[in-house]
Order: sequence, then C-alpha cells, then structure tokens
Amino acid sequence: MLGLASIRPTSGHDLAAFSERSIGNFFPIARSQVYLELDRLCRHGLLEVTEVVQGRRPTKRIYEITPSGGEELRRWLDEMPLEP
Repeated sequence: MLGLASIRPTSGHDLAAFSERSIGNFFPIARSQVYLELDRLCRHGLLEVTEVVQGRRPTKRIYEITPSGGEELRRWLDEMPLEP
C-alpha cells in the first residue's frame, strides 16, 4: 500500500481500484484490507490523511506519503532481496 500510495495523493477508494487493476491478478487485496493498511500506515506516520468535504457526498479522505514514509519505502526497496 505504501508503494501504491507513493505514486500520488489519492483516496482509499481510488487506491483499492488501482491495486485491483495493477496487482490484483497475482496479489489480490480486499477493499477492507486496503483501509486497514491505510489506517495503520497513518498511525505509524508513513502516510498523512486530509479530509475533503464534498457537499452532498460523504467526506473524502486523501492519503499522501510522508517524508518518513518515503524513506521507509526506499529502505525496504533497497534491502528487500530479489528472488528469481
């Protein structure tokens, strides 16, 4: 989720739809799991959330990677062993 959220600030709904299209065939993620992970990443300070009031629609939450989130993502990518 952190890697997908690093692409651009986005809502949980859009992030879930993007994950279904991009990695869903080999790594399916339930929408409920997307929201659990987004909340967890926010609690750890890796993402920040901004609420956007939408008039007649429910308030939208936009997630954006924080500087420490970017550092953690880079560290994970650098340290993750690549297997054939």
